[in-house]
Amino acid sequence: MDLATLHASTRIAYVRFVGSFFNKTHHHQRHKDCGILVLLSATNYGLIDRIVYLVTEARSPLKLAAFLVLWSVSILALVTVALERRTGLRCAWAFVIAAGTTAAVAYRHVADSDLTSVEMMTLWHVRHEAGRAFQAYWSLSLAAGLVFIATITLFAWPPRPTSLFQWPRRLVGVLPILPIGLCFSMLLMEGGRRLTALPQQFAQAANFLFVGSRIMTTTLPTRSPVEMAAGPELAKRIVLIVDESIRADYISLSPGNSATPHLADHRARFVDFGPAASGGNCSASSNAILRFTATRHDLPRSVQTSPSIWRYAKQAGYRTVYIDGQSSHIRMLGAVGGRSKLQNHMSLAETLDIDDLHTFDDVPDSDADQKVAEIIAREIKADEKVFVYANKNGAHFPYENAYPRRNPDPSSSPDTSPQRTLLDHYRNAVFHSVSQFFKTFFDSADLRDSVVFYTSDHGQRLQSGKTSHCNVIDPDAREALVPLLVAASDARLQGQFRKGAEINLGRADHFAIIPSVLYTMGYPLNDVLAHYGSSMLTLIETTPSFTSGDVMGGIGDGVHWHAIDLTGDFLEPETE
Repeated sequence: MDLATLHASTRIAYVRFVGSFFNKTHHHQRHKDCGILVLLSATNYGLIDRIVYLVTEARSPLKLAAFLVLWSVSILALVTVALERRTGLRCAWAFVIAAGTTAAVAYRHVADSDLTSVEMMTLWHVRHEAGRAFQAYWSLSLAAGLVFIATITLFAWPPRPTSLFQWPRRLVGVLPILPIGLCFSMLLMEGGRRLTALPQQFAQAANFLFVGSRIMTTTLPTRSPVEMAAGPELAKRIVLIVDESIRADYISLSPGNSATPHLADHRARFVDFGPAASGGNCSASSNAILRFTATRHDLPRSVQTSPSIWRYAKQAGYRTVYIDGQSSHIRMLGAVGGRSKLQNHMSLAETLDIDDLHTFDDVPDSDADQKVAEIIAREIKADEKVFVYANKNGAHFPYENAYPRRNPDPSSSPDTSPQRTLLDHYRNAVFHSVSQFFKTFFDSADLRDSVVFYTSDHGQRLQSGKTSHCNVIDPDAREALVPLLVAASDARLQGQFRKGAEINLGRADHFAIIPSVLYTMGYPLNDVLAHYGSSMLTLIETTPSFTSGDVMGGIGDGVHWHAIDLTGDFLEPETE
């Protein structure tokens, strides 16, 4: 073979090799393009429904056009990222896209709704619970990890060498910013309202930026001074116990019941208002409504501007005490001392009106409520006027951490399905955190000249693998089904509460608690009713309902109200 023939053969072999390579990369690119289409269709929900709504109900050609432009730009940006040759830039955008996609998919899986700016703000308020949330939903982490890996691999994988889309590749550092900017602009124009069916690959970055900007820039107005004058108190010792995640239909005052037998032992002390509606279906909302003495007819303004319960108490001559039984889980950077371990919208400014603030460090969940009972007993021991607001740890998820293992182990149940195991863990948690708590409380506390109010911040949706509370859109009514009990040492006052419970069966809610507390502090009932409208001692004429969303008014489309039938049967079938 001569040299010319060798060169020709070499060129042919090289051309075939290169042709084979480009043919493979062409197929690879087609797979990548198909992967992007699959990703878009599998991780974005309600697109067609949103278009139909804009056409048939909203009838806004401008909004429809903006929505379609946003989606077109988003798809173009995704293709541009996928074709970018510069590895560092392509991988950086791949991370942003994968993070947004994973967050959206994971949240929809557990909450059955989109992760919007409203939900993201709610998650920010409960960020200190991230560790316990991971424990409760750890099985989701594997699926979320696979979504993240698949998404980042899809976009970070090198593209085929081609001259196609050369111009957008030069703009890849800028073009993906455009859909994020468009989503952010829509949020600004809508004031943070829930915007659904946005391209999740970019919408979560916009939500993150929007929520962050609101957190950094929002300031609350100055709270109003207490304008009512207090008279003689009806009780020296007033205790408001706000439990955590206790459903009304999982406790009982019936003699011999197995759910809360020690609570039933003291049934003669209590007036039972039956199942009640919580102020919100999230801890932060319900506690803010209670501590900031909000009125149901003026949310969110009243929760922002009303005097705190501490100021009412101090004006009436009470020493103020706050106990946070969940504070062991709060790990804040630079936190030193109890006044840095705050949650549920409590600020340092609010703590200035609290005489004694108790937070915990490294107290196991199963021991926290017993410690709360001991502190309450100690704080009300002196013969003085004192108001105590106590947040218990209760049946906070993961439920199996809320009780010591010496209690019945649900793993011994013949039915080991995830749903049945979840319910068994919850019932064990309720037994320990409610029944055992009240045994300790009544054995140790001096309750002469006292009134004790007991409720929970919210209820629970007990469905394996799903969020138990804090859902914003179409929340399950069980998320707001809470107990409401009162124990007054004075027979006359106890009789007033008993009459209130009779006329308010199936009507009670959190908004009636604070007016009743103020009445026992000595504020005239007529003055209280003139401002709040109702109390536990008078007829509650409003329809039982609860809120979801941001009751502080910092973001979103206002407070969402949801009616609840307090006379209904909410027990899960598996409990029977």
